[in-house]
Amino acid sequence: MCKCITLFAIIALALLIQPQPLLSSPSPDFNGDGVVDTADFLLFVKHFGTTEERYDLNADGTVDAADFLIFVEHFGKDAPPSGTGSGGGGSDGGVSVIGITNLTNNTDGSLSVKPVWSPDGRFILFQNHHGGLYRMDSDGNNRIRLLTDYQDAGGDDNIHPVWSPDSRFIVFASAHKGNFDIYRMDSDGGNLTQLTLKPDKDEFPSWSPDGRFILFTSGRNPSGIYRMDSDGSNVTLLRKGGGWPAWSPDGRFIAFTGHDGWDFQIQRMDSDGRNETDFLTETNPGSGVYALWSPDSRFIAFHSWFDAPGPSTNLYVMDSDGNNLITLVRPSLAGNGSPHWSPDGRFIAFTSDRDSPEDERSVDIYVVGSDGNNLTRVTNDLNPSYYQWSPDGRFFAFSNWRDIYKVEIQFGSGGEPVLDFPDYNLHLVIGRSLDKKGIVPSITSSEMVTLRTFNASNKDISDLTGLEHATNLTELNLTSNRIVDITPLTGLTNLTRLSLGGNNISDIEPLVANTGLGRGDEVDLRENALSTTSRNTHIPALQSRGVNVRF
Repeated sequence: MCKCITLFAIIALALLIQPQPLLSSPSPDFNGDGVVDTADFLLFVKHFGTTEERYDLNADGTVDAADFLIFVEHFGKDAPPSGTGSGGGGSDGGVSVIGITNLTNNTDGSLSVKPVWSPDGRFILFQNHHGGLYRMDSDGNNRIRLLTDYQDAGGDDNIHPVWSPDSRFIVFASAHKGNFDIYRMDSDGGNLTQLTLKPDKDEFPSWSPDGRFILFTSGRNPSGIYRMDSDGSNVTLLRKGGGWPAWSPDGRFIAFTGHDGWDFQIQRMDSDGRNETDFLTETNPGSGVYALWSPDSRFIAFHSWFDAPGPSTNLYVMDSDGNNLITLVRPSLAGNGSPHWSPDGRFIAFTSDRDSPEDERSVDIYVVGSDGNNLTRVTNDLNPSYYQWSPDGRFFAFSNWRDIYKVEIQFGSGGEPVLDFPDYNLHLVIGRSLDKKGIVPSITSSEMVTLRTFNASNKDISDLTGLEHATNLTELNLTSNRIVDITPLTGLTNLTRLSLGGNNISDIEPLVANTGLGRGDEVDLRENALSTTSRNTHIPALQSRGVNVRF
């Protein structure tokens, strides 16, 4: 109530004050219905006084009176352009669609659904409601039926197929004997083995990243999340209750949906079931959140009814410990769900009916940068029901409850190329130094050359690839990391002060090759295992040029 009174007072003041310009992002049309109206006002009131970026219209770090003056100026008008409009923008231009191919072309009335790429990218597994599980090459050729012994089982009786990390095996749940149990077979359908045999439902199997274990949920007594060896032995209850377990890619944790009554939230535990957390999310009761790990295991994406208008769902990303929750795409009356990370972690795909007519509500696939920028529509009125990235990130496979399609996409169309930083920690620190927002910020060469000083001490950095683009650096602090190779520093010829102490550096020849290091410049190499050549040849060479070397 106090917020509303304060804001209504500001409305009167706003009529007397020159309105502020609206930044390109975010838009004051918070619910995405095309007009700035009362519904947007109510959302703004809810976030007044917070630091939520989606409502911080002047990007000064706080949702305050200045933002409300901007909101008032646009109230009752059509929505101005948003910085996350379809088709991209930003540094890397999002993604563009090269082509869409129908891989199955079913003409017999059969339904091909739920495509699953093999980790090596060679095959696509899918279900067919007229015959069980099939496998085909990733181009749609050489389709084979895997479960030839289960001709009469029907596709609904063979569900949740998952590839082993080495693409050699497939586990799935099947009810061909009247009850769902977990089975394993070779990738060509051979050596079928029943792994569980209980009178209650066992389903949702998933492999550990190292291939040693299989997780599954069970209705047995006690019901909950179980783990077994990949051959079906050593079945262990990890926790009572919970569902939709997901291994972190590094194998250390398992995220799952826990609940207290109808309050469904994301939780996390160690891979052996220990150290279970309280709820990582604090969304509305009954939200039905599902955890999707980022490829580097640092973040979790999920969809929820939390903070979304009406009955719609929205997308969120948080640290793996539940901190730093961000809204990935702006709330709208549409449903935004089923997020999937790109293999490199730079983008998140999701399904939404945001652009469909209200009386149709057809779903399509969208891609957005992990920083919330470059929202792109991938499919158009194809109503995909299930989809998955290819392991190399160049394709989507999806089904529309009839056929399996493959979409070829291209990143960075129409913009400056985005740089690759193999070391996530270096990537993150550079992004923060450039005041970039997002989980995996897109960074270009033109942005790197704006860096003059860079402090990345004690950041657990081991690979400097990408730093070679910061050619205007004068001061660089990389102390107390795990750096071995300093080749990317060769071309940083404007350096006057370089701190490399406390690393694992042996060879400093790249510093000798840096022609910019000379009289009066300082280089700190203390606490490194410098080679004899570095000590007896390279350091004297630098000193002869007037460089002050500490070692």
